[in-house]
Amino acid sequence: MRPELTISEKILLLSVHPEKGGYFMAQSGSLDLSLRGALILDLELAGAIRLEDKLVVPQKSAVQGEPAAYLLEKIRSSAKIRKVSHWLNSFSVSRKLIRQEIIKSLIEKKELRLVEKHFLFFRWKVPARQSGNSTPWIINDIKNTIMKPGDSREDLYLVTLIESAQLLPKIYKDRAAVKEAKRRLKLIKAGNQVPEAVKQAIQAAAMVATSVAVSAAVSASHGR
Repeated sequence: MRPELTISEKILLLSVHPEKGGYFMAQSGSLDLSLRGALILDLELAGAIRLEDKLVVPQKSAVQGEPAAYLLEKIRSSAKIRKVSHWLNSFSVSRKLIRQEIIKSLIEKKELRLVEKHFLFFRWKVPARQSGNSTPWIINDIKNTIMKPGDSREDLYLVTLIESAQLLPKIYKDRAAVKEAKRRLKLIKAGNQVPEAVKQAIQAAAMVATSVAVSAAVSASHGR
């Protein structure tokens, strides 16, 4: 039986290079932003926040486990209701802690392991996919959702983030397939191909994905 993975865990697992370990170079500027965006959507799915007019509005529902509880506490302790873009870029939210906690959870779920790398006198550890990890099933679910969107908010939330996380070229192996996936994703984000019951939620998720893409572009322009 496969472990249940959050949206943020799926994004990180897909971001790990399947042979070398570590992360795909193209994602170096967008991964942490994508993980924050995914965490926001995880919190929305749990009923801990509400997305309304680009704002993150805290709700009464609690969440268990890190880093979701960490981010929720930051949101709830804020002096005012803030925009999604604030929580994507806030220096008060530790990118390192979020990434480390997601990696820790994926190791516990036997999806990742840490491997040691070295160069000259320097040694460090990077995440690597475990044998038999869930990546093939996640990719299959993503492709199926893009081709034929259903009413699963979790599946739809994940695919809204795939493009801004720069993962489409890792899922589809040729340019024509990537182009077609982008076309279909545009329709999904606009709410044109999803059931009426989830349309508003998908449009809110698409707003998060757009905020991730904009923040990543700004960060890249500043050399961060």
